Amino acid sequence: MIRVNKTPQIPLSLLAENCNRHNSEDVKELLLKDQHQKCYLCEQLTGKSFQIDHLRAQAANRYPELKFTWTNLFLICPFCNQRKSESFEILEPTLHNIRFYID
Repeated sequence: MIRVNKTPQIPLSLLAENCNRHNSEDVKELLLKDQHQKCYLCEQLTGKSFQIDHLRAQAANRYPELKFTWTNLFLICPFCNQRKSESFEILEPTLHNIRFYID
């Protein structure tokens, strides 16, 4: 899992009053840039095949307030997104040096 340094400036589409998408082009562009086009879990280059993941799961309305929150969105490859359990809590990659926990 890579350490992610997120751009502090929130994409404009997420700031819109009637925001209803977490995967607008400006969000995708910033995530690709911030994560160096890598999946935040497996660190593989995503190329054009990527998804946007909610770190805190959206299933069963566990964290509905975070659906359009910039700090909750991360670039993920389809394989990891499919395998990641929605009940599995992952360390916050912007706050923790994950290598410390796995090395």
